This record gives sequence, structure tokens and C-alpha cells, in this order.
Amino acid sequence: MLLSRRTAIKGLLATAVGTVTGAAAYGAAYERHRIGLTSVSLPVSGLPPALDGLRIGFLTDIHHSRTLPAADVTRAVELALGERPDLIVLGGDYVTFGDRAYVGPVAELLAPLHAPHGVYSRSAVSGWSSPASGSGHGGWRTSRACCGRRPTL
Repeated sequence: MLLSRRTAIKGLLATAVGTVTGAAAYGAAYERHRIGLTSVSLPVSGLPPALDGLRIGFLTDIHHSRTLPAADVTRAVELALGERPDLIVLGGDYVTFGDRAYVGPVAELLAPLHAPHGVYSRSAVSGWSSPASGSGHGGWRTSRACCGRRPTL
């Protein structure tokens, strides 16, 4: 028995809707809580010998919000500190969609971050840069990091 074109299109549409719905549900229920740690050695030519073996911790895209709880942020901070980095860089996107209600809480959650050479932060939220900062570094701030510590490098 051959399928009509209408039945085939309805079947394909139902499959597509099911796939998209399933992927979205998986992302919302599980993937948003998956916190990863990646270790990479980067050879840098011309690096002063004093910096050989420097360990840099980089946390980015934290997105603390109603849907990403404090426990996940705390876990990310603990994972980073467990690696004992010499320097920590926070790459931005601390809250979702610039929701100001979470700015203070995420700063408190990141406050335990510490490293011998300091903690540096980027002042961007959800891809917004901060040219108004006047730093000339596209939003990078090197005075007082978000955790209230002055970098020592």
C-alpha cells in the first residue's frame, strides 16, 4: 500500500516536531546542568621562563538565572579551584539575558575564587561589550575583579 503525499508530509512533520521537542526537553532538563572541565596544554613561543607551566583557570557562560541554580555555579567554582590555577579569568555571560536580579547573587557565588596571580573578569553580559568602560580592551577590566580582589600580575 502506497502512502499518499499528504500522509507522508504529515508523518515527516510529526517526526520533525517530535525531534525538536525532545531535543529542547533534554537540554532544559539535563544538559543545562552539565558542567565540564577541559585541561589543555598550550605551547607559547617566546614565553618568559618564569611563566612556563602557568596554570590558567577560565570560567565562562555561567548564565546564573531562575533556570540555572546557585548549586551549579558553586559546583563550577569548586571544579575550577580544584585545579589550583595560578590565574583565573572569568569570560563573561554571568547571568541570562542581563537579568539584574541575579547579578549580586552570582558575584557572591564567584567570590570564593582566588589564585596567586589574581582573578580577572570580563564585564560583558550575554555578548554585550563594554566600550564605555574606557579601558580600550573591549570590555576587559583589570582593576578590581568581580570578586573584590586586585590582580597581582
